[in-house]
Amino acid sequence: MWLWQTRHFVAKIGNEAAGFYWTVGDLVAANGGRPRPLTDGRTSDFASAERELRETIGKSYPAVLGYRPYAGPLATTFRAS
Repeated sequence: MWLWQTRHFVAKIGNEAAGFYWTVGDLVAANGGRPRPLTDGRTSDFASAERELRETIGKSYPAVLGYRPYAGPLATTFRAS
């Protein structure tokens, strides 16, 4: 398992038989110290899970907190469908 925890969120990537799962829990609006689920998903490879995490964090938290460089262009790229 891969873990990235800050005072604002906790992000995890884990593996399972069919690939990888990822979760982001918000600690800013935590309920009794427990992270508030922000988003999650499943991917076939670790790199995709990491990209999804970085995109979520880049779009969910203000640039002033310093996470935007980890997201790069993912923070400002949106898909219309």
